[in-house]
Amino acid sequence: MKNRLILCLAVAATMIMYACKKTDDKVIDTNFYMTALNNNNSWTAIPFAGFLGDSLYLQGSNSEKAIMMKIKFGSLGKYPLTGNQSLYVTNIGGDVLSVKYVLRADTVSSVTLTSYDADKQIFEGTFDLSFIQTFPVVTNPAKVSFSNGKFRIRRGAFEL
Repeated sequence: MKNRLILCLAVAATMIMYACKKTDDKVIDTNFYMTALNNNNSWTAIPFAGFLGDSLYLQGSNSEKAIMMKIKFGSLGKYPLTGNQSLYVTNIGGDVLSVKYVLRADTVSSVTLTSYDADKQIFEGTFDLSFIQTFPVVTNPAKVSFSNGKFRIRRGAFEL
């Protein structure tokens, strides 16, 4: 329960942080990115990384969609994701949750860290994620995938 609360707070903080700024006031550093194919459509997000305890959170959000991945960072390599280690949400206006998705149990999702610059706190890697809708509850929940994901993220200022 505590992990879900921390996960939701981290995603909400990211969404609020970007939703409260005017679009034309944002300075986006193109050296840092998160991209993927979202159900075979190009998806780009503003990236963010930070630690909560010993967990590394890698997040990407834009005005309508946000994903979060959580790993116990120890070294470079592939990290399989299960359970609540990743979350995907869509929103209205940047701050109202419209649909929530969790990792599918019948597919393999993972994040791979390919590079880490400890001095500059920059993480690079790839990801493939498969989700299923859990909110609102519907008879036939939607399935969503993020494939061929790539990121280059600098660690942000949050740490608990």
